[in-house]
Amino acid sequence: MLLRSKEADDDAVIVLGGFTGNWKEGTNVNPVFVEYVLKNGKDYFNILDVHLYGDPETYKERVGWFVDLMNKYGYSKPIWSTEMGGPDIRLCFDTDAGISRDKSLEEFITENECARVFHLSEYKKEYYRMHAEEVVKRYMYAFDAGVSKPFWWILYAVKEYQHLTYEWMVHVVFSKMGLVATESERGRGVTAYMKTPGYYTYKIMVEELDMFDSIEKLPFGNAEVFLFNVSGTHVIVAWSENGATIDLSNYLDGSVRVRHIVTALDVEEKPIYKEDEIMLPSSVFVRSEPVFLSEKE
Repeated sequence: MLLRSKEADDDAVIVLGGFTGNWKEGTNVNPVFVEYVLKNGKDYFNILDVHLYGDPETYKERVGWFVDLMNKYGYSKPIWSTEMGGPDIRLCFDTDAGISRDKSLEEFITENECARVFHLSEYKKEYYRMHAEEVVKRYMYAFDAGVSKPFWWILYAVKEYQHLTYEWMVHVVFSKMGLVATESERGRGVTAYMKTPGYYTYKIMVEELDMFDSIEKLPFGNAEVFLFNVSGTHVIVAWSENGATIDLSNYLDGSVRVRHIVTALDVEEKPIYKEDEIMLPSSVFVRSEPVFLSEKE
């Protein structure tokens, strides 16, 4: 495959695609198979692809497992994630049994309060807020894990779950992660669509971090803080699930501009943009909603 591709195009890049990156008890769920492929296939691909769902706080451990395995056999390749997304409804359940194919959607909603946020229209605002936050958080964890190119799953999502005819949870996991909400599954036959708050948040993230040169996770115990170098300028992404005041005076000078993500739409389904705030670098308060911090021009 690699040789034939290179014969046709010297610039062809071969992606070893589709490792799920599924994780259980501190290791990949299929370590023997993955190790066999990486040991014997190192000369037949240019880029390793790992799909990243589940708990984003495990991204670094999961990606590192693949990196260590390649190092074990004396080589290193860039890592992409051609599928990454959330929120992941499977995190609502404590065990694999909680997502049994034998249960209907109605049973899941009845039994699990967390799952209701994903299903019921009265939780729509809460879901879209959570979705927008996770767009940023998952990208931060992926970049920090060493993923050079993460791709969000997926562009299209279903707008409301009552339009689904799926009976099993396994089919529902990925159906609402998209940045554009439609009336049909995965955008098939789309005639109308709605840009979600996550769509506008993604756009803000690209505006702030596009073509960044480096990333470093800063050692703050009470917050998640990521320092980016973007064309010689520092941009920080930060949040704290419990709320925290952080001192960024070692990284930002003067006044700090706080740019917020979009977490809600108005009655016309237009984005609600929050005004930028100005704070002192020594006393920046962050909440669960990620913010982009930079020196005020």
